[in-house]
Amino acid sequence: MIPTNIKLTDDLVLDPSFALFLEPLALANPNWEFTPQTANYNDTRTTAHVQRDEDNQYLSAPAGTKFLNNVKVKQDGQRLGFLKMDSKHTAEGHVPNYIIKSWRIHKSRGTYDETETTKLKIALRNAKKFLKPRTLVELFTKKSNELQSGFVNATASLVQAFRYIGQDFSGDVQLYAYCILTNRDVPQKTKANVEKVMTASTYERQIGDYQLALNMKELESAGRLMSIVKTRDDKYMYASKNADPIVVEYEELPVPWQEKLAVLQLLQNDELAGDIGYRHTSHTFMIVT
Repeated sequence: MIPTNIKLTDDLVLDPSFALFLEPLALANPNWEFTPQTANYNDTRTTAHVQRDEDNQYLSAPAGTKFLNNVKVKQDGQRLGFLKMDSKHTAEGHVPNYIIKSWRIHKSRGTYDETETTKLKIALRNAKKFLKPRTLVELFTKKSNELQSGFVNATASLVQAFRYIGQDFSGDVQLYAYCILTNRDVPQKTKANVEKVMTASTYERQIGDYQLALNMKELESAGRLMSIVKTRDDKYMYASKNADPIVVEYEELPVPWQEKLAVLQLLQNDELAGDIGYRHTSHTFMIVT
């Protein structure tokens, strides 16, 4: 009987060698949840990677099932990493090769976030070492980086959209402006081209978006945007410059922050609101302070 925190569908069973890796971890960490990953062709197999039957053939999975060799590991909804298994040819023949994938692993060679070994004891030790929940600081840093990246992309998108709409008649605009500033008559064709585009409702909207993006970037440069992360238990994290994050209830936030968060909750993801802030997702925001 496999541990209950290893969640298998009816058509999957653990590769026997993989079970030797997973089951001790599942028993030692009952708050971990192991779920199948089957996106790649080698994540499931009809035969075991290394174990053989009495006829010296690779062991076949029971009828109607496949052997599973890849699982995602989570704790309290937070992904810790992945555990996988394939095989490796050694002087002893083909042996199980245990792989741990985690954001905590940083390598300069090979797959940068994976470590592997054919030694089961070392694999178990590595899994315990690398599969750990993020600390409060690590979690806030991750979400803040994602939030910052989203903000950069959102403002850049509005700027580029405005520049794109005017690139086909930029020469006409320059000639139009030059004539106005030097008290010359604007050529009729130039005047018609420029005024047709600039009086359209779409242009008015995009120039508003362009100004919004520039204003928000100025607020960011002035240090007036505060990153706020909503936690899984509906609390809110934020951090002053060079300080550890603080976790508070919504009612403990300053009232102006509460009001701005209430507005941002009504927006779409990756939407900006002048003098209010930016919504990246339903759990990550920047507010103007």
